[in-house]
Amino acid sequence: MIGQWRDRKSKRLEEYLDEAMATLVMAAMAVKNRLAEEAERERRRADELERRRREQARRERALKRHEFILRKADEYGRYERLAAFAAHLERKAYRYSDEPVDRLVGELRTVVEFMGQGFAREALQDEIVRLQLYTEDDAVARSHYE
Repeated sequence: MIGQWRDRKSKRLEEYLDEAMATLVMAAMAVKNRLAEEAERERRRADELERRRREQARRERALKRHEFILRKADEYGRYERLAAFAAHLERKAYRYSDEPVDRLVGELRTVVEFMGQGFAREALQDEIVRLQLYTEDDAVARSHYE
């Protein structure tokens, strides 16, 4: 509590006004300082929460990238096996035959071509962007380690 207000019989009220006004100014300054300190603490707390949220999001994206790489490696292995299988069957098939095995080889060739398109640089780029595997935060975080 700043200052005490009571009736004093030794002096007139007007004689206490300067002291009362100075006390009010000091009290206002103290309140203003306390509010500024509280606002600064709240800002720091909010900044820390935001930093933690961004760091968690970076970790989650790193995990998604890891899973993406493993999934793509598995898909590429399947693609290579199918491409090798298609090449093997094409050596044994007749080009313009309508036999079921030749039709199957044609379908297999189409599947292999379609799968191969998924490993082109542009296709990988589009998928990485669509899945949001990188953001500006990742570029900033990487520069901290360099």
